[in-house]
Amino acid sequence: MDFHVTPEFDAKKNIVGYFAIRQDITAKMDLKELNNTLENSKQHFKELSSIDPLTGIYNRRSFFEISEKLIKLSQRNKTPLTLMMFDIDFFKKVNDTYGHIIGDDILIYITKMIKERLRESDIFSRYGGEEFIVLLSDTDLKNALKIAEEIRFIFSNNVYSDGKVSIPITVSIGVGEYKNELLMREFIQRVDGALYKAKENGRNRVESD
Repeated sequence: MDFHVTPEFDAKKNIVGYFAIRQDITAKMDLKELNNTLENSKQHFKELSSIDPLTGIYNRRSFFEISEKLIKLSQRNKTPLTLMMFDIDFFKKVNDTYGHIIGDDILIYITKMIKERLRESDIFSRYGGEEFIVLLSDTDLKNALKIAEEIRFIFSNNVYSDGKVSIPITVSIGVGEYKNELLMREFIQRVDGALYKAKENGRNRVESD
C-alpha cells in the first residue's frame, strides 16, 4: 500500500486535521511485471521464429535476412563470399523405408556433422526438407570446395545408427562464389544448379557452378 497524507487548515491557517489517501499499488507493480514478461516473451518468440525447431539452426527466412547483410558487407570490404547447398541423397527412400521419426533423427545427425566442420561465422540454415545451405564469408571458391569435399567425405565414411538400425548416408553438394548478383535468390539459383549437377552426375559428390 502507498499512503499520501495532507494536512487540513481552518481560516486562521491552523491545522485541524489530516486528509489521508491510501492507494493500492499492487496493480501497478503487477502491470510492470506483466509488461516485462510480455517483452521477454516477444524476444523469446522472435528468437524461436528465426530457428528451425527440429535442427536448431537458422530457418530459411532468417537465412535470407542475414545473407543480404553479408552480401553488402562483402561488397563493401571486397572480400569473397561462397555458398554451399547440401541435399541428402535418396532421403525420400529413407523416410519410406524407416519412417519419418528416423528421418527426423537423420536430419539432426546431418546438422550436427556439418556444424562441427563449420566456423561460428558461417551462416548455416535448413533451407527446406532435406536441403541445407551454408554461406561462408571471407572464403573463396577454392577453399569452399575443399570444405565441401571434407564434409562429403565425412558422411560417406560414417553410418547413421540409433542402436537398432544402421543407415548409410551420403550428401550431394553444390558450391559457388558470389559474382555480384543483385539478389541472394539469384545467387542461390546459380548454386542450386551446381547441386543439381552433382545429383545428375551420380550423387555423393561436390560440383561447382
